[in-house]
Formats: sequence, structure tokens, C-alpha cells
Amino acid sequence: MSELTDAPAPTEAKAATRQLQGSHIWYELMTPDPDGATAFYGAVVPGWTVGQPIGGDQDYRIIGRSDGGSAGGVLALTEDMRQHGARPVWLGYIGADDVDATARQVIDALVPSGELKEKAPDHPVVSAVKRVLRPGGTADRITVSGADDLMVVRARCCNPIRGERIVGYITRGKGVSVHSASCSNVVNLLYDPERRIDVEWDSGGDAAPYTVRLTMQVEDRKGMLAQLSASIADINTNILSLEATTGADTHARIDMTVEIKDVKHLEKVIKSIKGVQGVLGVERTARA
Repeated sequence: MSELTDAPAPTEAKAATRQLQGSHIWYELMTPDPDGATAFYGAVVPGWTVGQPIGGDQDYRIIGRSDGGSAGGVLALTEDMRQHGARPVWLGYIGADDVDATARQVIDALVPSGELKEKAPDHPVVSAVKRVLRPGGTADRITVSGADDLMVVRARCCNPIRGERIVGYITRGKGVSVHSASCSNVVNLLYDPERRIDVEWDSGGDAAPYTVRLTMQVEDRKGMLAQLSASIADINTNILSLEATTGADTHARIDMTVEIKDVKHLEKVIKSIKGVQGVLGVERTARA
């Protein structure tokens, strides 16, 4: 394991980067068990202390040095983060005077420029339109800014559809995961702002319909299913499945899966459902 006492504090790291070309400036442990990791490394690394979680929705703890400075952090991996590719690992951050120049040196060392299959871009920031596959073999076209060689996938946790505001997150080993900006996981995933990447729906071409699941709370009365089906059929919306469950009281739950063109179409469907007498509430279920 690298020696932790040589690393500067976070506030010192930015100022010291130019004097630390090639040196470790920050260490970070990602683990599902921060308490166990703190106890273990505190016993084997002299002078190593870990503070309490710094607050917010994410459990992040600063690694303290014996001289009062900071050496890194301990990040608690949530189940959602692990489902999106995050794994327990030690990360080391290395200082660079010029990130672009250093990256080119690393690439040249790994693959000589004469052996590159494609010419590297002159500028590090480029844009590319990616075909993003969905279940069933259909695809979206999403514009990714900042990289043209990354795999892009739509996140299953929020199932974003065309027209929604979306956010890209560079995962470890799985390319760019595209989430709805309103996804509850976005706050957890973007604890590292440097892994965020701008994405947007490409305007070209007609997209195949999306599969969206809706859950409704309704009054349990005769004719409710027929009225709901008719209200959706009136706006040219295909119903793929429909399931009703009655409760102990006079209410029932209806789960419906429909085909949606984009977010405006979805808003129209939800408005139509809410217009049916006896509908108490309707919400979109993330996973269809």
C-alpha cells in the first residue's frame, strides 16, 4: 500500500499539484463496510485516523494524517452504486502539471502513435452521437460531449425516455450511464463531479416507443378498468399489460404497462388517466 503521510490536504492538493507532477496527491477507499475498513486500516497504518461522515446523503469520511492534514477519504458504497458498476477499491489520484499532455504521454507509452487505428482528436473535448441500445434491440441516439469512444447505456433504475432532462455518469468498466435528472440515484452517483458528462437526446430520426409502467390507486368499483382502457385508447396509446389488485378497503391498485413516444406523450397519458372519475393517484414506476 502507498505511504499515506506524503499526501497533501484537499485544500493543499490543488495548489501543490504543479509541484507534484507524477506524485500521489489523494487516496480514496470505496468500500461497502466503512466501519470495518476504518478499524482495520487504523490498526495497521501508524497515525491514520478517519473522521465521522461529513454529512449529506453520502457517507464520506476524511482520512487524517498525524500532522493534522488530510490524506484522502473513505466512501461507503451503497447497493445502488454497486448495481451500477462501482466495486470496492483503493484509488490513487496523481498530480499533473498538464492533464492533456500527460494523457497523451500515457497513450503514446501504451500504443505508439503509428499503431493507432484512429487519429486522436486535436482537442480533448469532442462530441459524438451514440446509438444506445434498449431491451428488445431498439436504440436511442444520444449526444455525448467530451468523449467519442465510450459505451453508453440507459440506466435501468429510472428508465429515461426521450424529452426528459438527462445526466451522464462515467461508470467503472461500463461506460456512460444515462439517468433522468430527477432520478433518486443521481445524488449518490454524482458524489464525484469529475465523472459527470454532458449528454442530450439527438434530434435526428424517429425513435421507437418506450415501455413505461404506471401504477394507479383507484376506487374499487365496477367499470373502472374499462374506463381507464378507453381513456388511453382515445389518445392512440398501446397498452401492453394490465393488472389489478383489490385491497381490504374500497380501494384498488392497477399496474399498467404502455408504449410511450416521449415525455410529452407520457404527460398526456397521465393527464388522461387522472381525468377518469375514481382515480386517486397515478405515478410512473421506474422499471418497466
